[in-house]
Amino acid sequence: MATTLGIIRVLLVFVCYSAFIIRDTHSTHNAPKYVSDTPRHTQNTSKTGEIQNYDTGSPRGSNDAASPSVPGHEALTRDVKDTRGEAGRDRDRSERLPFRHLRLFDERTKSSSLYKDGEPEKQLSVTSEEGMNLGIRARARSSSTNDILAAIGGRIDPAAPRLDPGLGGRDVVIDGDQVTARFDHFWRSTGLCPPDPHSRADAFLLGLDERLNLALVGSLPHDAVGQVRVHWLLDLVQGRLEDGQPSYNFSHLDTLLDHLWRHQLRPGFELMGNPGNIFTDFENKTQVLWWRNLVAQTARRYKERYGLEWVASWNWESWNEPDHHDFDNLNFTLSGFLNYFDSCRAGLDDVTEQLILGGPGGACRDPGFSLLCWALLGHCDHGSSFFTPGRPPRIDFISFHKKGQEDADSILTQELETIEKIRRNYPRLRHVPIVNDEGDFLKGWWRSRPWRADGRYAGLVARAVYTHHEALSSRPHLNYHLISFDNSFLNYFPNFFEQRSLVARFQINSTSPRQVQLVKKDSYAILAFLSLLGDHVLSHSKDKGFEELSVISTCRGCRRAARPEPSVADDPRDSGSKSPPTKNAGKGDEATPTLTPTEDLEPQNDVTSPPPPPPPPPQDPKENSTENFPRGRTTETLKRTTTTPPPEDSETRALCENATENAAPNETARANLKSAPGEGRDASANRANLPPRSAGLSAWEATVLVARSNGTRRSSDGVAVKVVLKLPQEVLGERLAVVSYQLGGEHRGPYEAWVDLGRPVEPSRKELEYIRSHEGGRRDGPRFLVASRTDLTVAMTLQVPDVRLIHVCRAFEGDPGKVSGVRALGVTRADLLLAWSDGFVNTRCVLGYQVEWSVGSREGPYSSITRRLLHHNNFFHSLPSLHGNATVQGWYRVRVVTYWGTTGLFSRPIFHRVG
Repeated sequence: MATTLGIIRVLLVFVCYSAFIIRDTHSTHNAPKYVSDTPRHTQNTSKTGEIQNYDTGSPRGSNDAASPSVPGHEALTRDVKDTRGEAGRDRDRSERLPFRHLRLFDERTKSSSLYKDGEPEKQLSVTSEEGMNLGIRARARSSSTNDILAAIGGRIDPAAPRLDPGLGGRDVVIDGDQVTARFDHFWRSTGLCPPDPHSRADAFLLGLDERLNLALVGSLPHDAVGQVRVHWLLDLVQGRLEDGQPSYNFSHLDTLLDHLWRHQLRPGFELMGNPGNIFTDFENKTQVLWWRNLVAQTARRYKERYGLEWVASWNWESWNEPDHHDFDNLNFTLSGFLNYFDSCRAGLDDVTEQLILGGPGGACRDPGFSLLCWALLGHCDHGSSFFTPGRPPRIDFISFHKKGQEDADSILTQELETIEKIRRNYPRLRHVPIVNDEGDFLKGWWRSRPWRADGRYAGLVARAVYTHHEALSSRPHLNYHLISFDNSFLNYFPNFFEQRSLVARFQINSTSPRQVQLVKKDSYAILAFLSLLGDHVLSHSKDKGFEELSVISTCRGCRRAARPEPSVADDPRDSGSKSPPTKNAGKGDEATPTLTPTEDLEPQNDVTSPPPPPPPPPQDPKENSTENFPRGRTTETLKRTTTTPPPEDSETRALCENATENAAPNETARANLKSAPGEGRDASANRANLPPRSAGLSAWEATVLVARSNGTRRSSDGVAVKVVLKLPQEVLGERLAVVSYQLGGEHRGPYEAWVDLGRPVEPSRKELEYIRSHEGGRRDGPRFLVASRTDLTVAMTLQVPDVRLIHVCRAFEGDPGKVSGVRALGVTRADLLLAWSDGFVNTRCVLGYQVEWSVGSREGPYSSITRRLLHHNNFFHSLPSLHGNATVQGWYRVRVVTYWGTTGLFSRPIFHRVG
């Protein structure tokens, strides 16, 4: 009997202990639930397959239910506990539960909702599992990566995609040994327009809101955007007549272009505006000559200010959408418009023939509407220039605007129709580069559309890049150079996320002082994703009949020689009579005569003049072509002049050493920038003087973009997709890191976070912190493996929309490099935007950036102010309160952290002064 009682006691103890273990395991493997006393924080869960998912919550964008991971208002009013270091992570979880959404995850917590409970070991399963070196696997789990992240207050996000060959679905197979062609990043442009009236464009373009906006665009990683096309630039020039001759003040334009220069952004320079309303009629020969002088003064001024190499990389362009007749009090007749273009061409040529000019920059629709558009193309094909009678002016690229119908595919359809019409009707222009510099998905940037707020817009961008890549791969003769999604506008109340912009702007007027706060949308994050794509194309195949799936497979540092790219002259579709390429008759035939003030030139444009004789025999397209954006760099470093722009703002002082002192090894032997704009800051910030980025990137990378999009629609119905990468022979036996990024799908971005909070018009500082914690998409990994087999398989389930980017990196053994060009823009006494350049970071396999701050002195002590590693090259530093004596004044420095946990040197500290 006693024995029986003893056994029963043992069993009871065992059962109780087991129940305790199960409960603890359950709490560890599930995301925390939040209870709010407001209806908009109602608990809601959903399942994805067999996996419980606490991150999806209500349908995206819905008002009736919110994600359970959203803290209530009471939780948002608590202080955010500092979580730096291991000690911070091991504190009582009850102190930090309301801010679990910051995603400061550790490998130990295994809290991703995409894992099955009770199967933590399968998270690291890989195709080459049997051959993985156990020592490397152990270091991948607990090596310096986690130690460094713990020390700086960040952690690796959990890996959602399972690297497992056992999952089925639609297959995408990529051959890592088949490098087929070069891959150009042809979407690296955006645009904006100041509001009316144009005469006050300076108040908008030089204001804090726009400077913050442009700083964020310029600090996208890896040169994701290199050009900003801005309307009405010449309205920043103040003009007046003195003794019958025009005189100009360029100070406002200087300030804007200096700001672009500091953030490595080239202007898409439309020669558009009417300084001082001096110009009225371009059929008046005097005004034609005045305009030529204005264009020459402008080009010469900035050639001397920034150097020829930088200005020669700009896209100069004629008046935007001339057929809409918004001419700033100018009377543009057909003949006058052609005289205007001839003056633009001649003014640029007066400075140097290396400057490129394009047009017509319009819709180029039916000739009954787009009269000026087609007339300009005819003028450049067979017309007679005002300054070179009998010869047409040179046009270096053809720009038009083809927009979608709330979709991506119709953009390409319209482009191909217009290009075919140009090639058929204007044979001398058939080889001129093509630019669609307003290729947005719906005309009217101000139109409020929910799909512009969330991952659906990101899906459209991915789809547009995919369709263009597929079309251009089979049509190299098109000479298509650039598409711009024209999406850098600033929203206005009551639309915060729903207009065509990269950021959501909150103008907070109830605080003292008033403030503006920007949040990076999914439309911003997708550009960062695309910047990771490589510079060569890898061959791939996918299941047929799945039109919603877009796949681009690329590599960087590939050793296999690419196949020869088809020559334009060899394209069978170009058989028959061919015309000279790009520059209609060559520079020699088109050189503009030097203008002297006493010349008496009569207008020579005759729109009814017959076409010229048949063109001469075809030439090699490369002999006389001028490469459009991005332009190749000359090897000779160009010396700058002594003109020095003013500081960016009075609050920021970059008290740095000279660029040549204490520089990293790869920052020496650069151009002499002592007299360049922004004196005192890092020399490397001027991207015009940098060597090609690929020069320092020798380690192999493969990047695969997989996206599912169906216009502006969305669906939670998942489709299983299996991506199989056949690794090239050169990496077998090497250590690899695999990282996956996601936008859309079950990931909730900043718009969803804002909706969860009840769509606040003026979000509090706690609410802003919460919204910003959802920026940048979801990053899963890195996961490490040794490539012991030839296939790497990643399985995923794609909803609509869903954008995934898989980044596979060979172990990078070199110096990660050094962050440069750090700049600070003050917002309030308690807020600033810090932005920097990755121009001297030697790898794209970047886990993130760490920012440190010292209040006391340049030497420190410094403390980390980044709660997690930063995906982008910028950071908003905001104190918990606007009140009190605390400010963001002090010294700042930044360093890079790679996938393997190695860190670069800290940037040279810069000082931000408040008051």
